[in-house]
Amino acid sequence: MALFDELASNQKIAHGYLREGCHHRATLMCDLMVRSGYAPMKAWMFNSKSDLHPASAPKGDKITWWFHVAPSLRVSLAKGGKEEALVFDPSIYDGPVTIEEWCKPIITSSPKKTVVYLSEYNRCIKTQFKKDLEDISGMKWDIKVDKALKALSQYQDKQESWTVFRSKLRQSFNNVAPYPSKMSASTITTPVRKIKNSL
Repeated sequence: MALFDELASNQKIAHGYLREGCHHRATLMCDLMVRSGYAPMKAWMFNSKSDLHPASAPKGDKITWWFHVAPSLRVSLAKGGKEEALVFDPSIYDGPVTIEEWCKPIITSSPKKTVVYLSEYNRCIKTQFKKDLEDISGMKWDIKVDKALKALSQYQDKQESWTVFRSKLRQSFNNVAPYPSKMSASTITTPVRKIKNSL
């Protein structure tokens, strides 16, 4: 949970601008995870009809995406248990979620037109409106991260208050307060993240 909360509270990542920029957020979060010693992946969903709609959109706006991406980590939730891919998406949830749970508030229509899969963390969109990914490494990755930082800095003033959904995993940690319930208006800058109990 500490890793998720660290990414969610990072002021450089504009989690509150849902209209675009998920690829920049995912790239920056993956870079931060790698630098902290983790081995992240990216979780992708593509819809051929541009029919992905985040239920957490601010002001009831209908935001439409043709794809969405967020970092993912394989973790074992029980001692000696099977590893499972968890998605870290602070724009949608208040904690890590399974891929199935991650899809629920986004794939609200035309599920048969949606493809969901995992890739290496350094795979990035090559061609707009195509499931066309390319591997980025070395100096090119550093340039991609710098580009993401610049884009996210431009989104800072465009962020709005929005709703995130409760992660089942976070709820299972009874001794951990749901992010960001411990934050008051004086300790969190705009946008305000509201937490919804269910879809």
